[in-house]
Amino acid sequence: MKKIRVGILGPTGRMGRSLLKEKELFPTITITALCESKNHKDIGKEISGIRLTDDLNDLILDSEVIIDFSVPKATLALMRMLKKKKKKDICLITGTTGFSKQNLVEFRELSKGLRIMQSYNMSIGVNLLLSSVEFFSEKLGKNVDIEIIDSEGRLIKNVYDNQVMMPGTHQLQINIDDLTQGFYFLRISDNRNNVIISRFIK
Repeated sequence: MKKIRVGILGPTGRMGRSLLKEKELFPTITITALCESKNHKDIGKEISGIRLTDDLNDLILDSEVIIDFSVPKATLALMRMLKKKKKKDICLITGTTGFSKQNLVEFRELSKGLRIMQSYNMSIGVNLLLSSVEFFSEKLGKNVDIEIIDSEGRLIKNVYDNQVMMPGTHQLQINIDDLTQGFYFLRISDNRNNVIISRFIK
């Protein structure tokens, strides 16, 4: 089985550490690159057997999918380099927050022609995020359904129904405020019979 090469921008933060902790549960992916900001105290050290670098070029070269939990400056720098190197085949999954209005204007401009999944709220869980890597690393251009199902298999909410997802930026806003406490499943499926099911707790 060919594994998907995943790089992490911002691996020493809370979400980055969680990704590294949970990675063994996902046999279809392998973490191949870790990148932090320049002058970070851990640059050069090994984390989970991978040398931490501050070189975005190395991150890009060693990754098919990049998961980003950094800061706006770093996210935009990565996107500029992806555009410069014309790396349209790399999928960027970013949960970076704190963008100013000016940052967002640049983000939208840079995202044109890139493959990006953007979400400001990854609270549904690291497991879902890692499950999504394989789904979103494929070439987009498909009809996607996203549903929330309860523990007894009943459909609770249609988040997306036959949504066409083309290359570009996709902001996945999933509001679970109206759900009662308990176990739920998020089911993502497309018209190519690809299905992701991930459990989360409200």
